Amino acid sequence: MPRSPAANCPYRAPSAEANRRTCEALEYFNVTSLTPKGYVEWNGRRAAFIEEADGRLHAIRRGGYLARNFGKVMAISRDAIDLREIIQNKDDVWQEARADLRYGVTPEPSQAQPLDYIEEGSVQGNYNKAVNELFLFNYRVVGVANHCKLFHPETAAGVDEALVSWRNQYANTLEEIERHSQAYAGRVAVDYGVSQSLVIQNARRNASKKLDEFLDNIGLLGSTNRRAYCEGYPSLLRSQASNPQMQFATEFKLLDSCKETWTCPNVREVSFERQLTVGR
Repeated sequence: MPRSPAANCPYRAPSAEANRRTCEALEYFNVTSLTPKGYVEWNGRRAAFIEEADGRLHAIRRGGYLARNFGKVMAISRDAIDLREIIQNKDDVWQEARADLRYGVTPEPSQAQPLDYIEEGSVQGNYNKAVNELFLFNYRVVGVANHCKLFHPETAAGVDEALVSWRNQYANTLEEIERHSQAYAGRVAVDYGVSQSLVIQNARRNASKKLDEFLDNIGLLGSTNRRAYCEGYPSLLRSQASNPQMQFATEFKLLDSCKETWTCPNVREVSFERQLTVGR
């Protein structure tokens, strides 16, 4: 097994960009083969000691990486190391998991508890949820239009005309959604040590699953109601039901309030590659 921290991690996600960050020494080990032994503190900063199975010790600080699931040390307390891991569930959607690695105890895989990326109800979590909801809304509007055009091409002209009108009417709002989505994806990529294209890929995969659930809930996956719904979709796009500012007033308030705080990525630096939006 390679041990050089300068060698690329052999278990990285299948993306060339994901391999740009080099692996740290402790990332070559399963978490179950490492035992936290304790910590030292000086000038208000802490470093924890991790023991391999053969007794070799490693020091790690907050922000360091360990174990084979993109594990990042979020905090070092008097009792444990707070480890955040990124895992893929059975649907290949990436989720965050947190585990307290207690000193003197060899971790078990079951200690990692999947989260919704950030703790529910936190300032950061509320911002992340707002960006996600707006991204899913944009994806859903375009996704339903594409679904109608695919299965009922006779409605395509009316749907396309209404969709163009909707985009023009809410151009500034949709651009704001795009900017926050891109900025958030970029920050997640840096924070998790993966490529932005991989974050985007998983975001779109998750949005596609949510779209299928939405189509199923309103009966569009069956042919009985689909034609009538698609014929009426242009009218729906022109109604207030498709007004993002009205439907997501709370979410947009969060985006506005975050711009001068750490909870909001620097959206001014985002270059518009339009990778996240469907149907363009």
